[in-house]
Amino acid sequence: MNALNAARNNDGVIGVIVPIIVGVIIIGAAAIVFLTATKPRNVDTPTPTSTVKELIVDEVSPTPATDPEPTTPDVTNEADTPTPVPTTPPPTITPVPSVIEGPTSTPPSSTNTPVPTKTPTPTLTPTPTIDPTTPPVLKNLMINFAPYSSKTGLAGAFKFVASEDMVFLPFGVTVSGPSGPKVLGTFEYRTTPNATVLVAADGYVQSIKLNPTDPDYEILITPNADSYWQVWYDHVKNVAVKVGDYVTAGTTLGTAGVWSNTLSRTELMVRYSNWKTNETYTVCPFNIFDPSLKSTYTAKVTRHMSDWESFKGDTSIYNESSQIAPGCILSTFDE
Repeated sequence: MNALNAARNNDGVIGVIVPIIVGVIIIGAAAIVFLTATKPRNVDTPTPTSTVKELIVDEVSPTPATDPEPTTPDVTNEADTPTPVPTTPPPTITPVPSVIEGPTSTPPSSTNTPVPTKTPTPTLTPTPTIDPTTPPVLKNLMINFAPYSSKTGLAGAFKFVASEDMVFLPFGVTVSGPSGPKVLGTFEYRTTPNATVLVAADGYVQSIKLNPTDPDYEILITPNADSYWQVWYDHVKNVAVKVGDYVTAGTTLGTAGVWSNTLSRTELMVRYSNWKTNETYTVCPFNIFDPSLKSTYTAKVTRHMSDWESFKGDTSIYNESSQIAPGCILSTFDE
């Protein structure tokens, strides 16, 4: 009886296990079919080579003597082995270049910046061409001329001294010199001691030289460095200018030089010297005098000659009728 019951029990166990195993096999097979059907066509995934082992069930003969334990079938469960899932290689990532930030731009201001007004370029005035033959313009006669005063014995810068033949020597007059008679190409003045000497015409101081025989100076002033015209101031002391100075008419040049114990002396000479042609001569100062002032100064010279002749009591001293201009016996004098 016991043996029969044991056999019945074994058959019951087998009847339960076998359907479960079969179900598992079916489910695993279905899963394989499903995975095979759904895998991507462009990926060559190898088909699993594992073989489903059939379940072999040994019939168990009832063993009358003992109660054997139920035998567990040797089953390889396909469902427990995962099917390899095809892997798609990750896409290659192209590195994004680093962006170097530039300077932060300042947004334009809403305020309109006024456009500066363009300053017009000044028109350059061309430098006038200097004509070396253009003479200077005299505006005075170097020293002061004034009517004679018997109370002072003076006529402006002149001192009337009876021992002198003349205190104003005209241009072109013949005088006695150390080497004999000579013609003066100057206006020569015998003045009060240290009378003021003025610049007669605008120009540049070109030279200041000590006279070889007298303790005074000769000064050369020209309209410009290239001019053929020269204005010489001879016998000047206490010189108030220097070489290179630009001086204007009326400027103090110095004082009259040495003559005697009671008088001083100074001279004005206007000279033309063209070194290209070697043409040289002196001219009467009134030849290049300022036209607006000429009549005033010719009247001064005329009055001086008349006062001197009255002082000396001799109306023939200057012989004014022979002069081409007051104080000028000649217009020019060739040296």
